[in-house]
Amino acid sequence: MDNVKKITVEKLDDDLNGVAFIGGKKYVVPFALKGEEALVSPFQENGNTVVTRLKKIIQKSSERISPKCPYYTVCGGCALLHTSYENQLKIKRALVKRKFSVFNFKDVDEAVGCNMYGSRNKAHIVFSKDNGKITAGFFNGATHKVVDVESCILHGEWYKTLREILIKWAEEGKVTPYNPRTGEGILRFAVVREIDGNLMLTLVITRREKLNFSGLYNTILSKFKKVSLYINVNAEKSNEVLLGSITHIAGEKVLNAEMLGIKYELSPNSFFQVNGEIAKKIYERVISEADTSEVIDLFSGVGVTSALFAKDGRKVTSIEIVKEAVENAKNIALKNGVNDKIKFITGDAREEIKNIDVKNATVFVDPPRAGLGHDLASQIATSAPQKIIYLSCSLKSLIEDIKVFINGGYEIKCVTPYDMFPA
Repeated sequence: MDNVKKITVEKLDDDLNGVAFIGGKKYVVPFALKGEEALVSPFQENGNTVVTRLKKIIQKSSERISPKCPYYTVCGGCALLHTSYENQLKIKRALVKRKFSVFNFKDVDEAVGCNMYGSRNKAHIVFSKDNGKITAGFFNGATHKVVDVESCILHGEWYKTLREILIKWAEEGKVTPYNPRTGEGILRFAVVREIDGNLMLTLVITRREKLNFSGLYNTILSKFKKVSLYINVNAEKSNEVLLGSITHIAGEKVLNAEMLGIKYELSPNSFFQVNGEIAKKIYERVISEADTSEVIDLFSGVGVTSALFAKDGRKVTSIEIVKEAVENAKNIALKNGVNDKIKFITGDAREEIKNIDVKNATVFVDPPRAGLGHDLASQIATSAPQKIIYLSCSLKSLIEDIKVFINGGYEIKCVTPYDMFPA
């Protein structure tokens, strides 16, 4: 394989990497923009696809800017910091338009953005040791290395503050980072969520030892309003972060938050959107689109959307398969005075939807990344709800599910991209 090759980027792929086609091969170029000429170094070939490293931009795009993050090319957490945020939104909208062209649907709305700096409220911090020094940052899936990241523009100042506290605590307590190659060490991850100055931290360790958790808690509490501290013992040789039981150590047991007037609580393993600003915009839109008197909320999770629908005057049937999440949803409904408007069902959406008359209702779905799947999408279409609102985190599964809906007699009315993950 040649060491250096000159290419011209023809488009961006689904992962927002540059793509060029030469001699029947597809060259993938991270950190490149459409129209740019570049020198690349191929390093991995799989069939007709060649993954490259960007060596030099010969002809720059007018949309190229200097990334504001010093870790950008080594961290692996961002894809488009080399262009303006305005152009990022254009690129993402173009990707959605391209995917929906299979339906001959062209009227994709402008992408809805946010303040990208400090936009993420959750982080998985990974610990390592480099030349005898404890480091902490993010795991790069491509290089399989831990990148020492002192500050992150997407997570805001709280990330830097907490990282410094954790490293100092580990150094003073001689808490060694876990080494996945040797299996030695104690400290693996810190799973953190920060909302409105309140912080929930779950330390993932390989074994329970007499560590100074009270000192750690008090130090963190001096920098944040309220703190929840948990530990998770995970000695498995896998990439799973949270495995087994999670034990409360100190401080608050839940993280209290509010979304559009609905108060809710988050536990260490609760799912919630990592971008609160975009989540608010999405839910405002979803509530406004649900113009029927009844809403069926599938994959309702901890019940925030169900409570929002009920607060807006809708009769809600909330379906969720995880028992703990349903209990959380019931508590949220009770706390917000809407429990009389919501019927909670614990069960598999594929089975439960068969037992509900949805013909005059709106069905709202917010499924996992794998989507609804053919069976559930077919069941929803067969049930013939008046309207379907689909919130998706995966274009690939969304398109497959929409094919089923269209075959069932539905048509696409509107498509709006929301930028949950800027940069």
